[in-house]
Order: sequence, then structure tokens, then C-alpha cells
Amino acid sequence: MSKQDVNTKPEEKAADKKVQTSYDKKIERRKKEEEKAKKEKLKKTIIAVVVIVLLGAFIASFPIRKSMAIKEPYIRVNGEDITKVEFDYYRAIEKANFLSQNSSYFSMFGLDISVIEEQAYDDYMTFAEYFDQLAAEQIVRTKVLRDAAEAEGFVYDTMPEYEQSISNIKEMAKEQDIAYGEYFKLIYGPLATEKRLQEVMKENIYAMAYNLKLEEEKKPTEDVIKAYYEENKGKYDSVDYHLLNFSAELPTTTTDEAGNEIAYQPTEEEITAAMEAVKKQADEAEATVAQKGEAHVNESMQTSYFHENLYNFLYDDARKPGDTCVVENTPYNGYLVASFDKRYLDETPTESARVIITSSTDAQTILDEWKAGVATEESFIEILDKYDEAGSIINDGLYEGIGPNMVNEELYSWMSAPERKQGDTFAKNIEGEANYVLYYVGKTEPRWMSMISNTLLAEEMSLYFEEMTSKYTIENLEDRLKYLIIQEAMQMN
Repeated sequence: MSKQDVNTKPEEKAADKKVQTSYDKKIERRKKEEEKAKKEKLKKTIIAVVVIVLLGAFIASFPIRKSMAIKEPYIRVNGEDITKVEFDYYRAIEKANFLSQNSSYFSMFGLDISVIEEQAYDDYMTFAEYFDQLAAEQIVRTKVLRDAAEAEGFVYDTMPEYEQSISNIKEMAKEQDIAYGEYFKLIYGPLATEKRLQEVMKENIYAMAYNLKLEEEKKPTEDVIKAYYEENKGKYDSVDYHLLNFSAELPTTTTDEAGNEIAYQPTEEEITAAMEAVKKQADEAEATVAQKGEAHVNESMQTSYFHENLYNFLYDDARKPGDTCVVENTPYNGYLVASFDKRYLDETPTESARVIITSSTDAQTILDEWKAGVATEESFIEILDKYDEAGSIINDGLYEGIGPNMVNEELYSWMSAPERKQGDTFAKNIEGEANYVLYYVGKTEPRWMSMISNTLLAEEMSLYFEEMTSKYTIENLEDRLKYLIIQEAMQMN
């Protein structure tokens, strides 16, 4: 649901660097060349192993009857046979989820979604191999959850959700004018039929229901959340401050003997002189930064990127209103000038809503269909199951802890309006993003609490699956899962 924050923290902080000497650059270049050579050697080893396996498979292969593909094991998980039908089912789900969650990045990285499986996922795997990995890992998690649930005596009626899923598939097939059986194969694989997948789908529903139960049990208490906050205040406190950014004026181009403009790398002497000049400007601006600097309000480590030097100034426990600083903006050849206003914990409540996200159906059309029925929260969940394309059906489309800059501004403004009350609805088509239908649920805990809660819960669930899945093995029958071959080759090096 969320769009990219304008203040989203980068994946990694830029490493602080001093001006490099020629010797430093030579050493760094040599290291990079060695790393590249090492990676190329590893890639060649992996390719050789995969080619040998593929060649062996080709020599030994014969046409496999359809009945064998349906009944015989494709892989084994912890000794349990997994057919190609079941594997394809999970692969289709994982692939669809991946494409849905990352579609906005494909054009950015020059990926053609129509032939995504043929393209490289990383230096060693194609997307096809990566989707195989996602499927296998999800099958393992599902079996872990199922076994734990059964051992505990967990009871859950899967029929209502199963019947709703089948009804949705039939409706979508009808809307796209495709025969139901063919549509089933289209979304779950060429061997898929409702009969063949019925128990697989029910098992998945059962496992996911138990997963929700586990999450509820492992959710941290308010006391645990507050204790975590006390130990990590610097990650969650907000700051207000004013900022000016000064960059050294350095030549980036020059001309050759023929008068052509070419790239230019400033000398160390030029960099030093330019830095001294800009430092003087920054020092002079320090006295007026509180009045002339750009205002930054309610920023935190969770919503914004801070240069390390600026962060150390703003989050110093000794900091008081009116304090100013001039810090080097490494490695960008400049200086940051800041005036501290205040530091605080933002206790503003967040919002919660059930949300239908789609790109194929008009939002108002969906809302009108809901209003034409009994128009309850339960009926909204039913229609969400029919139209949502964001993979949020398991949680009934409930989004909690929604704060500023987390979603489209118009959606948040509607949710946070003073007059908003439970049961209010809103439909909006946002060009270039998606179509949204919202059912307002109410206020939720402040953002810092929900973020800590989610962090601690994710850690707990990760530890749970790490421990449990380590006990489960995957037998790669006939070397069908190439990602496992690649992983083994990498371990050999």
C-alpha cells in the first residue's frame, strides 16, 4: 500500500571518507580487482557445475508421462513427497507476490517483466532459479507450521476460506472470459486443477492461520516495547532543526588540446583549497542558520537519512535548543550547518484501515458494489477477497500503524481527518500508482510503538523459523532445483 517516502533512509549510509591520496586510490583499485577476479572464478565454478548437471539430466532424460508428473515426487521436504503440482502452486504464489511488491522497480533497473524468468537475478542466479528458491523455502515454512499446529492440536475450519478462494477464481475467470479450468492452470501451473490442489490449498490456509496465532502470541507487551525504546531512544526520537548545505566548488571538466570538453579529476591541492574556502562560508553562516536554514520537522531515524556527523550532533544527550554546529559532509566535499530546535518522542496516534488495492478495477466501482450489499465490515472483507491484488487477503486487508509519509498524502489526509469515524469509506484512483478502496477502522498506537512492536515480532518469528526450518531437509531429486546446486558450488569455494 505504501509508496516510497520522500525521506526514506537509504539502504546503506555512505561511508565517511577523507580525501584519498594517489596511493590510497591505487590500493583500493587493487582490492576491487582482486574481488572481481575472485567473483569471476566463483561464477565459472558454478557455471561448470550447473552445466555438468544439466548435461547429465539431458542425456538421462526421457519424455515423462503427465500422470507421473502429477503423482511422483518432484522434491522431498523432510521426507515428505512434494509433487510438481504442489511445487508449482507455491511457486506461482511466491512469484506473484514478488512481482506485486517490486513492480515499481523493474523499469528502474531495466527489467522486462514479460521475460523476467530469463533475466539475471544476481551474479549467480536467474529469476527462474530465484522463484524456485522462494517456492521451496515457503513449502518448508508451510510444513513447519502445519506440523507444529497439528502437534499442538490446533483446530481451524479451512472450508470457508477455501470456498471463498475458489469463488474468487471463478469470478476472475468469468470476468476475463477464460474457461475456469484453463484459468486455474494459468495462475497455478499447467498441471493444476481444483481437485489436485484442494488439499494443498487447505493445508496452506491452515498453516497461515496458525502463523497468525503464533504472531499474536509472540507480539511484545507494552512493557517490553517501552524497555526496548529506553535502550534505543536514538532510533525513535524525533528532532526539529534547521539546516544549510555548502558544497565546495570543484572543477569536474576541462578541455583537451583540441578544445574538447573532457572529465577532470581535481588534484588533492585543489580539493584542499576548495574545502578551506567553503568552510569559511559555512562558519559565517552558523550565526544565522536558525533563521535562514531549511526547517526539518519531526524527523527520525525511521523516516529520514542523517549524515553520521549531523546525527551525532542532533542526538547528543547534552544538546539544548539553540545549539549550532558546522560538520564536514564527507565524502561529498562540503559542510553542513545546523541549528538544533528540539528532540522528542512523537506520540501522535497512527491510523488503521482495511484497504483494497488493485490496478485492474475502478475504485469507485468496487465501493459502489459494496454499498449495494449489506455494507458491513465483514462484507468489505468479502469484496476485498475478490478484488485485492496486493496479497493482503490473509490479514483481511488490515493495515495498522499508518503514519505521515507512509502512504499517498491524499489517503493519509482522509484517514487522519478530525471527523473520521469507524466505518467511513473512501475510493481513489491514483494515476501511476494504484486504485484504492478504504474502510476506516480507527486510531492505533503511536508510530514509534508500532515500529518497535513490528521489529521485535519480526525478530521473534525469524528466530522461530530459523530454529524450526533447520530441522527440515530438502531432497533435490534429479537436481531439479538449480539454486541448491549453485549454493553448494559457492560453499565449495
